[in-house]
Amino acid sequence: MVLVHGGVRDVQQYVKHTSLVAQNAQWLRADFPKARLCLLGHSHEQKVWEVDGEAVRELPHADKNLLNRKLMYFINPGSVDASRKATHKAAECAILDTLDWSVEFLRLRYDSASSEAKAAVFGYRIGRWTDRFYTLRRRILRRRPSTTAAR
Repeated sequence: MVLVHGGVRDVQQYVKHTSLVAQNAQWLRADFPKARLCLLGHSHEQKVWEVDGEAVRELPHADKNLLNRKLMYFINPGSVDASRKATHKAAECAILDTLDWSVEFLRLRYDSASSEAKAAVFGYRIGRWTDRFYTLRRRILRRRPSTTAAR
């Protein structure tokens, strides 16, 4: 099992489509050959993708998915923080059961507006312009050639 934030080799990658799952499956095989499960986040969407060789399919959304031990899976448990969701403001998580090889998705609606207001008051949120500045800075730094590679 491998746990990543975004993608296997890119913490900022939004793994939302089967093509990106296929790419990450190749990286997972190369970097972690024995791994059959990759738990990821960043997109805040509860999803399960099944990888069978080169074929990738998104499993239908179910409260509980039974998995095949011989295949590879990419699982996004969702997000407890509903602030980035346009719809269904719910706290989400998943329970991975390695005994019966299943993943169960849980959701709980809550007053996200009140929670966001409290988070802002206590300094747990940064402003839109500060967020954009850090995003731009991160992109610029990522494009710069590495000084250690020249040594």
